[in-house]
Amino acid sequence: YFRGLELPLSGGSANGQLLQRSTKLRNTKWCIGVAVYTGKQTKIQMNLSDPPHKVSNIERKLNGYIFILFFILLTLCITGSILSRLWLGAPTTAKMWYLAPHEITTTFDITEPEAASTARFVTYIILLSMLIPISLYVSVEVVKTFLMFVISSDD
Repeated sequence: YFRGLELPLSGGSANGQLLQRSTKLRNTKWCIGVAVYTGKQTKIQMNLSDPPHKVSNIERKLNGYIFILFFILLTLCITGSILSRLWLGAPTTAKMWYLAPHEITTTFDITEPEAASTARFVTYIILLSMLIPISLYVSVEVVKTFLMFVISSDD
């Protein structure tokens, strides 16, 4: 009620008195307004959320397989590094003349087996990184693009 008159609040284009969010008034010098129920629970605010990220079943399975392969890679590298440390620290390794234990390299140092096993860990990661097929993601995207064109050209 305004000055004894009943003003309907039927929004939209039906001579309404309700102004929605982001409404712009034109050709108006002044306006009296009341903010009615603003907050996170309004219909407009609840519909402003971003749409969910859609992931196909193939990509979901592929992500799981890549995750498993990554843990297999880490397990192999850690196991190889630990076994390398044990082997370099063994007293029989210094007696293996055919390995030339007196020639110290980054990955074969019987005087500091911890540093050598750390270097071997990095070496194993580089050597075994072929376990994770990164190009598989590219292949899946190319196949999806091809299928998109096939489906869109279907009459």
